[in-house]
Amino acid sequence: MASKFLKKTSSIMITLLIGLIVISFMFSDYQMGGGNASSDRIGEVGNLPIKYKEYQSEYNRNIHLYSQYFGQGKPLSSKQIRALNIKDKSIGSLVNRKLMMKFGESIGSFASDEEVKDEIKNYKEGGKEIFKTNGQFNVGLYKRALANARITPSDFEKDMKNQIKGKRTEEVLSNFPISKGYLKDIRGFKSQIIKADLIEIPKDDLKRFLNVSKEEVLTFLSEKENHNKTKALYDSRKASFAKPAQFKTRHILLLTKGKKDKEVKKEIEKIRKKVTKKNFEKMAKKHTEDPSGKANGGFLPWFSKGQMVPAFEKAAFSLKKNEISSPVKSQFGYHIILLEDKKEKYEPQFKAHKDELAKELVQNSKKEETKKLLQEVISKSKKLLNDNKGKELSAIQKKYALKYQRDMKINRYDGPKGLFKIKGKNLAQLFLESNKGKTLEFDELTNVTLVKVSRETVLLEDNKKPKNETLSKTLSYSFIRSLNQDLLNNLKAKHKVKIFKNF
Repeated sequence: MASKFLKKTSSIMITLLIGLIVISFMFSDYQMGGGNASSDRIGEVGNLPIKYKEYQSEYNRNIHLYSQYFGQGKPLSSKQIRALNIKDKSIGSLVNRKLMMKFGESIGSFASDEEVKDEIKNYKEGGKEIFKTNGQFNVGLYKRALANARITPSDFEKDMKNQIKGKRTEEVLSNFPISKGYLKDIRGFKSQIIKADLIEIPKDDLKRFLNVSKEEVLTFLSEKENHNKTKALYDSRKASFAKPAQFKTRHILLLTKGKKDKEVKKEIEKIRKKVTKKNFEKMAKKHTEDPSGKANGGFLPWFSKGQMVPAFEKAAFSLKKNEISSPVKSQFGYHIILLEDKKEKYEPQFKAHKDELAKELVQNSKKEETKKLLQEVISKSKKLLNDNKGKELSAIQKKYALKYQRDMKINRYDGPKGLFKIKGKNLAQLFLESNKGKTLEFDELTNVTLVKVSRETVLLEDNKKPKNETLSKTLSYSFIRSLNQDLLNNLKAKHKVKIFKNF
């Protein structure tokens, strides 16, 4: 929910502050400060510093989050990290949190010392009260945990106070009164729907597709200042370049749940005597009780440390390529493991990534070339939309990694769903000009969105409308979300946001 505060994650370092899940400001929209990032801060919002450790924690949290969704738990590549704008999103989240803290100050949000103490005493990670021993708060345990996370007690207590203030600020926003007349008006806007083809073109991200010759890279790196910039960029991304050792296995699993352990062990030992590398797949299809392994011969995708249960990992990591383990017991049952392949741990070196990073910095400097390419892509895309050239549009979308959607439903209140964003005056203009049969161009701050209406405004049929109670809740949520975004925009205009330019 947009007005809900971020939940605490599994690391104390990642719980420095709690903020709203709202749209993040893009990096290009920040005011770049004249100073340099210091060892302890990367920027500021008004008089509130954005500390480097806050950024690193938020960055790591996002890396973990996106790796679950886009990498199936595997480490993200540097290319994925750039494409997902994880740095910008991390900074944006921190900026939003600081802005909400300023708002909390302005409305007199308060947290007493007693409330802070109670919050710390009952502090939970993973559902467990980690500062307690036998149900009692343990001061020594508290101090050791913070020391391990490199957080001082005073900083942690200050953060707890901010979290309490933040919760109260969130309550003010989430309980904002909404009149029935307002909900009725929204219902009317939501019932007005058009269908359209959309393509979104990023203003700044197209620089990734600018050609940079080897000579340009060499010339760039020949200057000491540029070489140092490249090394600094490498240092900030070094962790993302590293890759842990990975293993590809097959296994035969006999479950122990509801069975006698001795009988299962006896059966797995019989199978082990018969299994070989050549017949492993066939034997797995016949014997394994892993539901996902029956059809594929016990095959398991590539995995690294921490992704399998400890007993399984320990056995798999000790095997040589094409070697089969003895029966291994885990909490699920008994396994026989075949190690089919292994990728050694990759430790990144600056030399291996130097040219790639230098190329990126050269591309960043080509402002005019980026603007020219942007206009070329807009012009070509607009013509293809006007001419209904879907195949050619798919090709240009693939070439420049654009967002493209055909026949998307857009209602007058919410705008397009998913990753596309058309808001405010642009959304109003879209509905005013939707019957003119031309491709419309909207500037959405960080990107340009082209829209070609394929069907004029229609009203949502009554039998497709949700029940009033459900709709009212949906509309209230939508209003609160819009309120949050408008509030953040106003706060941003009021409180100077500065991100130091060498960060």
